[in-house]
Amino acid sequence: MKLQKMGGYAAILFVCTIVVTIIMAFPMYSRYDLMELEDSFDPVKMMVVIQDASIIYKVLDVFTILLGILFVLVTLALHERMKNKAPHAADLRRVFTK
Repeated sequence: MKLQKMGGYAAILFVCTIVVTIIMAFPMYSRYDLMELEDSFDPVKMMVVIQDASIIYKVLDVFTILLGILFVLVTLALHERMKNKAPHAADLRRVFTK
């Protein structure tokens, strides 16, 4: 399978994984009253979340790893596409490397 085609599938899976992650995380964070950004940095509140919802939290960690892998695939595919189809990118490289 070509890298560009695999990158397209990875982009679709990336968006789907983000949607699933948000759907899973939002009820958990609202249940533990972590809707403000500062609350997620509070170690006491986060320890309660990790202890009570450990399975959901571990699944979210797996989704985070999957998001990282998919992001790398999309980036490699975009790099290959830019290398083949963007003749002006070479001009930009010459301008910015001087």
